[in-house]
Amino acid sequence: MISYSYTTSIDMRLRSDSLQLSDFHGLIKDRKKISYSEKFSGSLSIVILGYDEGDDCLRLIESIYKNSGEVEFEVVFVDNGLDQSVVDRILDGAWSNFVYLKLTQNVGCSIGRNIGALESRGAFLVFLDSDGVIDSRALWEIHKHMLSRKLVALRGKVIPITNDDGVYVPSHYDLGDQALVSFIDAEGISCWKKDVFMRAGGFEGALAGGEGLILCYRMCEFYGIDRDQFMYIPDILLRHDFSFDAKNLKYKLRQREIVSRQRLMRYPFIEDFISYYSQYRSQSDPLPRDVALLANKLEDEIRVEYDQALESLQAERNENRHFEEPLFSVVIPCYNLGEYILNAVASIRSQTLREVEIIVVDDASTDVETRRMLRKLDSCVEVIFLDENNGVSHARNIGIQKARAQYVLCLDADDTIAAKYLEMAKNVFDSDRGVDLVSCHVSVSGETSWIWKPQDRFPLREALVSSPLPTATCFRKNAHERSGGYDTHLRGYEDWDHWLRIMKLGGEVRVLPHKLFYYYSRPDSKVKTSNGNSDKLFGRIIENHSELYDQHYKFALLCKHKQWLSTDMAFKALQNESVRVRQENEQLREENAHPFITGLTRLKKKFIP
Repeated sequence: MISYSYTTSIDMRLRSDSLQLSDFHGLIKDRKKISYSEKFSGSLSIVILGYDEGDDCLRLIESIYKNSGEVEFEVVFVDNGLDQSVVDRILDGAWSNFVYLKLTQNVGCSIGRNIGALESRGAFLVFLDSDGVIDSRALWEIHKHMLSRKLVALRGKVIPITNDDGVYVPSHYDLGDQALVSFIDAEGISCWKKDVFMRAGGFEGALAGGEGLILCYRMCEFYGIDRDQFMYIPDILLRHDFSFDAKNLKYKLRQREIVSRQRLMRYPFIEDFISYYSQYRSQSDPLPRDVALLANKLEDEIRVEYDQALESLQAERNENRHFEEPLFSVVIPCYNLGEYILNAVASIRSQTLREVEIIVVDDASTDVETRRMLRKLDSCVEVIFLDENNGVSHARNIGIQKARAQYVLCLDADDTIAAKYLEMAKNVFDSDRGVDLVSCHVSVSGETSWIWKPQDRFPLREALVSSPLPTATCFRKNAHERSGGYDTHLRGYEDWDHWLRIMKLGGEVRVLPHKLFYYYSRPDSKVKTSNGNSDKLFGRIIENHSELYDQHYKFALLCKHKQWLSTDMAFKALQNESVRVRQENEQLREENAHPFITGLTRLKKKFIP
């Protein structure tokens, strides 16, 4: 039985190879078969894991064999630590097509079920909680719906065995009386297509709860399964108690909270996956008042305990951050920003991902305070002092050349990031080799305040119109190197140009749906200077990516047209700079500019008197 502490790091797989019996070599101690037919022609293989449920296991098996006989099935019973007297009674039963597996040790619920699945012969895998009781027609309903609806997986309704108003019933047990699309969050009364289950790697062995949700997510995210191929069927009924007293309830709620937080770190996009199914779910009946109060009180206690444990762990990690090879490199260019640099470095030091190297590149700062602050940084931070100021692009390129990790983040010296950003980004990179850029939502503060939510999977052609991502976007170092790096001739819009360079390589853009980057807008911010010089900078970007603008110039022009129509500020700015814009555009035309620049010139003249 798996038990987590608040500081447990649950190492969940990001992708899974096909489930193989060799993965569990040496775990099966004994194998017995009762009335076993070698020519099994049924579709259902029922997998039951027994641990310390005692006679409840016998009760479940009896409820299975009381089925009407309309569906042929086999039972694979995995003994994960039952009392021998219970085992003897199970083996003395008059069952048919019954396989008993004795494991050498307690491997937990998920691995035990995976082993049972590997020993099965049916096309569909049915998993049942060993301390539950199924309805007499449950197997017939499972078989019917799996075939008629062509599902990948389904789950049934769960109701308590104990007929008592004081019993706690989780909201996901009973989703109503109508069949609906649902991920599998009641694994102990679920059925899966065996071939898909095997290909996706089966249940996550590190989990004791929530493994059905993770498996559904992996099937959709990594193996292209449609989200609507999972369903809740209320006609399939399991009687099962969630907990038997307040102590056991707190234990289970605590396990659930820990898994919930850790799965979000490991699978940062899973909240969107979960929210997809909320449109189908009906509101279940409220708990009795006294039970609801108890559950709420316990959940509040658990959250407080969890947060305190994490604070203590983080303090301990900050004191000991020595490692041989970094998993992430953060490059911080700095020019006369000594008053901010310590906060930027502190936000990196507080990352939940420990193995992070920090490289600060001083771009020949002219103020004494910045140099003094940089020399205060400890030996865990590498500081590179440049003799000549060549701009942020040059400083970033120098820092990235020194970076040892395969994943890089460039952070401006006056900005900070959330503690979980790098770990979440690393998990996205690790799970999908096709992703070259990982960004997040941005909180802007200072002279202005707003939230920027960049678009996930940003299309390349839309990135020709405006910068798709903020400065603090993570990227693969090899993608940066293959793209040619930052353009050192750009003193503004260098991020936009850099993202285009990497996106042209074909890599995908993923945006974490969480606010993880904190951008500080200063009165003397470089962004303002860049915006004031936007035409010249934009011209350089067009020059750098002329083949893209030639290919998509009609789309880009249309988007620019919409931008100017909808933005009064841009319209006024164009009016105020009309003479300079006319001159520059005429010069571009004289230089035989390509179709996008010619079209842009005509479009701007519509807005300039």
